[in-house]
Amino acid sequence: MSRAVQAQSVKLRPHHFLCVLGFQGKGYSPAFVKNFWRVIECLGIAHARVEVATGADDICTPCPNNDVGTCRPGGELDEPRIRALDAAYERTLELRPREAMTWTDARHRIAAKVTDGDFERNCAPCSWKKLGYCKSALQRLRSEHASSGLIAAVFFVSAFLVPAFSCAVRAEEIRNGLIPVEKVEEAVLSEKTPKIPALARVLSALAKRSYPQALKELKAIEANAEYRDYFHFLAGQAEAGRMKKASAAKQWSAAIAAGERAAVHFKEVPSTSAFTPLDKKAEWLLAETELALGDLYLKTGNRKRARPAYENGFQRFSERGLLALASKSAVVNYAALCEKKPDDFCTSWEIKLASVLPKPERAKLSARAAGLVIPISERTFSIPYRVDLDLQAFQEAFTKYQAGKFDEAYVAWNELLKKFPRTSIKLRTKFWMGRAAQKATKDAHAETLYREVIRDLPFSYYAMLASWFSNIDVLRMIDAELPLALRDVPLPNPADLVRLRRSETLIASGARELARYELREIRPRESMPNEFLVYLAALNHLVENHIVTFSILTELSARGYNGFVSSFGEKMIFPATFFALAEGLGKPQKLDPYFVLSIMKQESAFSPDAISSSNALGLMQIIPPTARDLDSKVEISELFEPHKNIALGTKYVRQLLNRYKGDVITALAAYNAGPGNADRWNDDRLKTDVAAKNPLTAEEYIELISFRETHDYVQNILRSYYWYTRRARGEAFPSFQALLSSFSTERPGSAASRPESAKR
Repeated sequence: MSRAVQAQSVKLRPHHFLCVLGFQGKGYSPAFVKNFWRVIECLGIAHARVEVATGADDICTPCPNNDVGTCRPGGELDEPRIRALDAAYERTLELRPREAMTWTDARHRIAAKVTDGDFERNCAPCSWKKLGYCKSALQRLRSEHASSGLIAAVFFVSAFLVPAFSCAVRAEEIRNGLIPVEKVEEAVLSEKTPKIPALARVLSALAKRSYPQALKELKAIEANAEYRDYFHFLAGQAEAGRMKKASAAKQWSAAIAAGERAAVHFKEVPSTSAFTPLDKKAEWLLAETELALGDLYLKTGNRKRARPAYENGFQRFSERGLLALASKSAVVNYAALCEKKPDDFCTSWEIKLASVLPKPERAKLSARAAGLVIPISERTFSIPYRVDLDLQAFQEAFTKYQAGKFDEAYVAWNELLKKFPRTSIKLRTKFWMGRAAQKATKDAHAETLYREVIRDLPFSYYAMLASWFSNIDVLRMIDAELPLALRDVPLPNPADLVRLRRSETLIASGARELARYELREIRPRESMPNEFLVYLAALNHLVENHIVTFSILTELSARGYNGFVSSFGEKMIFPATFFALAEGLGKPQKLDPYFVLSIMKQESAFSPDAISSSNALGLMQIIPPTARDLDSKVEISELFEPHKNIALGTKYVRQLLNRYKGDVITALAAYNAGPGNADRWNDDRLKTDVAAKNPLTAEEYIELISFRETHDYVQNILRSYYWYTRRARGEAFPSFQALLSSFSTERPGSAASRPESAKR
């Protein structure tokens, strides 16, 4: 996505120079607050310019007290008092009407010229002064200015992530079409949204396995050309259900007839709509149906039809890298067919199928098939190694920190931010700069950095740490106002518009699980305004399509949009899907259900049918070999069943916790990267402890994890656990040690309790 940034210009009346510094998300109306945040986003862009306004400015535009450019009488501050405020700061800051300057220069001017006496005198008429936000912001700015610009330079690190847009915000742009985000569901369910009542009845019948009833209800949808793909998709599922039911009753002919009808329906799905999001799932269901038909044909002695049915099913799974999902009965029966009439094509499939089966199962096929796996010859590959220079610079500075050279580490990290202004490890770097400053007894610098980390991304892992080291409650940085959503936006991509409208209709029709398919296909685009992305995130959250919700929130964060930093945003970032299963299945393994939720959130974003590139499956992303170690009788397809997946996942987590004597960090690293890598990192920690004669703290140990994916994985789970427990129990853990200790029943002497607590 293009991130071209243009020089921006913001019009500010003199007293708003101070208001911008201290703004904390409070205001006269939701529209006013959203506009204020947008102005701040504009000022965060590198080389942003400010023009001194002589009256109402870009902040005033949507204010409910704005009466054609003047503050109406009876408001918090009427026009005469506003003019007096402006005149006072015009003198103090030596501003001239329509004077232009960069926002950087303006900040330096404020730090140099506004004394505490000036502030108390000039802002005396303002009712917001008593909250203390502006005074605290002024003191922070002075501290930054006093540090020769080293910390102030960090102000623009996130600037390059904000897309170019006009900062001249129009009032009608803010006011028209916006709805509170908590009203999105109500808006979608309103009478204005088209509905298909039969859909809810079809889904209900399928859930009850009343397949004839489902097919009867589907007749009301068959004639609807816009949703013809859904007709075939659901009819295929109903017929596949009838096939399984008849097969269980050994009614082979009826089962075959139903299976063949199901296959026809699934094949029709992609051909009935160019916009369908159901093609991949239909292909998956078709593969399952064809393998089941192969078994049925074989039962009735029709080997001629059985073999192509098997081969079609295997191929459909193979094209998606999912051959391991083929049923054992299909693989065994196909191998038996090949034994009776072998040929090259048959042999090729046997080799492919044998390679995805465990050795005991492979041996059951036949003596011939068991020996068909072609041995892999060892070969040395030359792989180019790309060094991430920002990460290398971070580690060099961290080495200085570990050696007790805190001033040198601070300077090195600050240089990193200057050299790599777009680095993705900005929060990580700023937090450790704060720790270095704190270790060097530069508490003012440390607190400034900790506040910036918390303010930049309050829900992050490093904000959690910063809150402990600074005694600043993260909740202070979370907006009491909820974000606004914009439903009706011209979309330049017709496919997005079709999918959006269909998803709304499906939600309004009680078919939220179907709406997920539509919403998964809509990706954030640069042309989509922030408020529309809020609407899109709310829709995905509504249908529990969390992985898309997270991607949208990531895009909003990259744009510098802070509207989701609210209580509603917290619910979207930390959903409690499958809590009842996490609680019930975690209890036998003595695992906190919020810990289980945190793992599922990170592993699959609560998607039961999630499949990783390494073939990890389901909610807790279990790979087939691990699943078989945990339960030798498990069918791989069962890993997509929430109950089975969580049962196996929690069992594996408990095994790892026992292996590492309650050390949660190492256990999580092993869950992600394997016990071998986790053992190595744990050994590195022990060596570092001996060399330094001082045990590493928990947060320092995590930084030693050399796989970036695993490093982030461990942090994100700990962060999620913090927020889940805080929301559920109404209080935060007082320290990192308290958080880590809450996972394990082992207390004294355990690895979990060994690291130094994150206390000042």
